[in-house]
Amino acid sequence: ICPVSVKWNWANEIVETLGWKDSTVVDGTPQQRSNLLVEAQEIANNQEHALIINYDLLLTLSDPQFEQLRRYIRGGDTFLMCDESHYIKNQKAKRTQFVVDLVAPMCNKALLITGTPVRNFVDDLYPQIQLLRPGTWSSYHDFSRRHLDMRLVEHGKKKTLVPTRSKKLRALNAIVNTLQIRRLKDECIGLPPKVRTFPELTLDAHMHALYKTMREQAKIEIEALLAEAPQGKGTLIWHPSVRTGTMNA
Repeated sequence: ICPVSVKWNWANEIVETLGWKDSTVVDGTPQQRSNLLVEAQEIANNQEHALIINYDLLLTLSDPQFEQLRRYIRGGDTFLMCDESHYIKNQKAKRTQFVVDLVAPMCNKALLITGTPVRNFVDDLYPQIQLLRPGTWSSYHDFSRRHLDMRLVEHGKKKTLVPTRSKKLRALNAIVNTLQIRRLKDECIGLPPKVRTFPELTLDAHMHALYKTMREQAKIEIEALLAEAPQGKGTLIWHPSVRTGTMNA
């Protein structure tokens, strides 16, 4: 499970790095996603296989699709990886509850990957550690009592406890250190330089027709604005023939 922006990269890395023949990225229309889940189950029955889905798409799965995902997970020795695991830092969020309470318990092993496990207060760690080692604390109340100072905040008639600072960090670090493998940039010697690529994308026939229609509509709207706009000092008018880096004013 990962952010949408990197799921295709994960698919490439799994094939290239592990040498697996295939991986499945869950994407597309609802029907396409259903078909992909069925195909993934068939492939996984015969070979090592990775199923890749982004966090937000996971929440939109229909009941039949989730049942298919359940069959996939329970079909073998399943290893759950959550990239950018701080996406599940909010224990009240549906995304967190879905991953921690429904998906993770079905898997045999789990690995969380993130460069920012704590983005606000240390309660960001609570759902992540619950996923890795359920029962570390008896409840969130137990965790907050040990490691957070809380303040009562009123929002109209509603009262909410919010954390104000962290505490007993040495005891918390002792727990975290039994779960984490931490690598600082200075420790990762020999890494190649960062590579930036700018791929050229080609529109298919449908998208090209849509783009052309939108462009023509934009010209009509700009020409209408030109006809209505007052001419004179302080007026900036963008001409419909404008090209990147130039304008007629």
